[in-house]
Amino acid sequence: MEIQESILSIFYVSRAFALAPYKIKRNAKGIINEYKFSIIFCLYSVAVTITLVLLTIRGIVNDARSKYPVRMTTATSKFVTSLDVCIVVGACLSGVGCGLFGLRNTQEMNAKLREVDDVLGNDKEKEKRRGLIMMVSVFIVISFMLAMDLGSRYTITKKKVSADEELIRGNITYGYIPFYVLYYILMALHIQFANTALRLGRRYRRLNNVLAKAFPIEPLKKELVHIIRVPSIKQRESSHKQKNNVGIVTHQSVLSQDTFFVDRLASAHSYLGEAVGNISSAFGVALLVMLVSCLLHLVATLYFLFVEILGGNDAFYTVLQFLWVFLHVGRLLLIVEPCHLTSVEARRTITLVCEIIRSCDPAVTQNLKKFWRQLLADRTYFFSACGMCCIDRQILTSLSGAIATYLVILIQFQNSGSS
Repeated sequence: MEIQESILSIFYVSRAFALAPYKIKRNAKGIINEYKFSIIFCLYSVAVTITLVLLTIRGIVNDARSKYPVRMTTATSKFVTSLDVCIVVGACLSGVGCGLFGLRNTQEMNAKLREVDDVLGNDKEKEKRRGLIMMVSVFIVISFMLAMDLGSRYTITKKKVSADEELIRGNITYGYIPFYVLYYILMALHIQFANTALRLGRRYRRLNNVLAKAFPIEPLKKELVHIIRVPSIKQRESSHKQKNNVGIVTHQSVLSQDTFFVDRLASAHSYLGEAVGNISSAFGVALLVMLVSCLLHLVATLYFLFVEILGGNDAFYTVLQFLWVFLHVGRLLLIVEPCHLTSVEARRTITLVCEIIRSCDPAVTQNLKKFWRQLLADRTYFFSACGMCCIDRQILTSLSGAIATYLVILIQFQNSGSS
């Protein structure tokens, strides 16, 4: 994960949910410059995860063996509920494992991103607000959904059973609370990955803006705007004149500055591509498990929704299943959209450099062509899940087809079981 001063709130929340067992050190200027394992937080992550998993398993076993089950009322619902719990447990375990074994990739990625920020600059206050808004919004939504789910289970129990049976089923319902806590860990993992990927995409966008403004394609029609760290050609000419108190600056001096900035931007783009590779390596297993969890959760939730529409008479529970479908779709988009937007911005650099080459000075064109060849050879801006698939919008089509297929199979089992 990315650990920077502007998003420390996400780091601390991730550490609280056992996903980031690291300690940070600052230099004399207060800048984070070192990341290390913390034995205390490593033990905390392992202990919290194992405890929640064992309590969750105990809860579903008690429900399966009870005379008055809450969720596992039929053979198909037992299978679907067990599958639901197992994929949440698997996703949380994979996220905790990525934190325990991903320190080297985390260190390399953060070092490269600091190099990029030295070239492109970074609006820390805006990044801090964006991170907080994402984190607070996601946790509010999941808290609302879990409260609604727990309330619906309790309401259904109270309506259908006697007082003694209500007490038994109520205890079984509350036995699923550790499972709900695992959902918070899962959503914290989503926030951690989505924020890291989105910040990479914004860095690619800043690089493209720097290119477009430092080497304007239509200088007579476009007004140049001040850019942090990388001034335009005219601004560099003006500053060079003031510095040397000379009325005319040589053409060779301006071109040498241009080639220097092109080289720095090429290095920044290379660092960003390597950072994408570090993220794919660090989150690879977790990404794969999260994608599978989204797939299976959507299948299971749509199945329960279908059963409720056909045989149930509880409008509240039906609406709740609709909301769960939207939540799992949102989880899927939290994975796919940041990756897609980042790759789009990275590919846009190729088109932008080509347009600049056609309208730039021939002496600078040589360096721009080198940059362009680097962009063509560099395909590291695609996020992958353990190298098994590239994560972009095309994967949504594949997942939609798989969801429809498995849903039809479950419905057929339901029909055969009822007949």
